[in-house]
Amino acid sequence: MTDTSQLNELEIARLMAAGELDSPQSVVNMQLWAMRITGTGTAYRSALDEFVYRPPENYLNDEFLARCNGLSVIYEHPEKRTLDSEEFADRIIGSIMLAYIKDDEVWGIAKVYDDHANAVMGEKKMSTSPTVVFRNLEDNSTIELDNGAAILIEGKPSLLDHLAVCELGVWDKGGEPAGVLNQNLGAVDMTPEEMKAKADEFEAKAQADAEKCSELEKKIAGMQAKMDAMPAAAMETAADKAKADAEAAEKEAKEKADADELEKAKADAQKLRADVDSLRASMTLSDADRAKIAEVQMRADSVSHAFGDSAPGPVIGESVPAYRRRLLGKFKEYSDAWKAVPLEAITDAALEVVERQVYADAATAARSPTSVTGGGLREIRRTSPGGHQISEFIGDVSVFTSAFKPPVRRFVSQINKGDTRH
Repeated sequence: MTDTSQLNELEIARLMAAGELDSPQSVVNMQLWAMRITGTGTAYRSALDEFVYRPPENYLNDEFLARCNGLSVIYEHPEKRTLDSEEFADRIIGSIMLAYIKDDEVWGIAKVYDDHANAVMGEKKMSTSPTVVFRNLEDNSTIELDNGAAILIEGKPSLLDHLAVCELGVWDKGGEPAGVLNQNLGAVDMTPEEMKAKADEFEAKAQADAEKCSELEKKIAGMQAKMDAMPAAAMETAADKAKADAEAAEKEAKEKADADELEKAKADAQKLRADVDSLRASMTLSDADRAKIAEVQMRADSVSHAFGDSAPGPVIGESVPAYRRRLLGKFKEYSDAWKAVPLEAITDAALEVVERQVYADAATAARSPTSVTGGGLREIRRTSPGGHQISEFIGDVSVFTSAFKPPVRRFVSQINKGDTRH
C-alpha cells in the first residue's frame, strides 16, 4: 500500500488517475475524489426524451483536458441550468484539479472541501452530470427518428460551466450511478430480495436505453455511409449550389437595399422641390410691395445722402415691414423719442409715423455741424426741383481754408541793448 503521508495533493492525484491509489483520499482538510466529467458517444436524456451524440473527437484531447482544470464542482444542478453568483455560493463543494482520459470518457480528480458532500458520497453511490453551453446553436444538428424520437448531434461546446454531483447522470447510460468513484464503499444495507429487484430494475432500464442507443448508432452509421458513398462531384455540386444560393440571396438583399435607397432619394428630391417652390413663392413680391419698397428706399436715401451715404436695397426674400425696420435701424440713434425703443417693438401699423419722425430727426442731425466727426466738412447732396444735383457742405470751414492762408511770420525787434521784445 502506498504511503501518502509525504506526498502533496498533486502527486496523490496523479497516482489516483493512474489507478495506483483508491478514490477517495483524505489530504489535510479535504478529500480527493475521482469523478467522471463527461462521457462521449450516444446517451439518452429521459427527461427530454432525447438522444444525444457527443463526438469523442471534441472531448478526448489535450485541449479539452486543459479546459477542465479548475472546473467548479457543485452539488446538484442549479434551476437556471448555468451558474450565477448566488448559485455558485450556495452549491460549490470543490473543483477539478487534474483531468485525464479514461477509455471513452473524461475523468478528473476533484478537491472537495464540503463535509456534507464528502459524507454523502462516502455513504452511497453517486454520479455526476456536466453542463456545457453552445453559444452558436447552429453548431448542433437535430435528426428525428422514425419513431418520433429526436437525436441531437452536438458540436464543439463554447463553455464548460460546471460539474454537478447528483444521484444519477445521463452518462450512466441507464446503469447504476458510476460518476463518482468510491472504492471504499462497504456492502449496501439491503436485503437480497431488494438488491435483486434493484438490479433487475437497472438491467431493464439499461437494456431499453441500449436498444435506443443501438438504433441511434445505426442511424448515424447509415448517414455516414451515404456521405462516404456520395461521389466527390455530387458533393462539389451541392457545395456550388449552396454557394450560388447564398450569392443569389445576397444579390437580392443588395437590390432591395438599392431600391429602398432610390425610393428614399426620390422622396427627398420631391420634398426639396416643394421646399424650393414654397421659398420661391415667399420671395415673390406683389406690385404693391415693390412700389412700397421703392418709396421707402427713396425716403431713406434722401436722409442717407445728408450723411454722405446711400440707403441699401432689400435682400432676397425680405418682407416690406422687415426692410422698413432695417432702414430705421440706421437712423434711430438720431431720434431722442425712438432711439431706446427696440425695432421689434414697433408694430407694422406704427411704421409710417415712426419713419417720419426718425427720418426728420436724422435729417436735422445731418445738417448740424456737430454731426461732423473728426472736424472738417461733409458734403450733403440733394436734387433740385429741376433735377440738378446740388452739393452743400457743413462743418468747420477753417479746416478747408487754412490750406490757403499765408504762414504766420514772427519777428524780433531790438530796441535797446538788453531789451528784447516780440
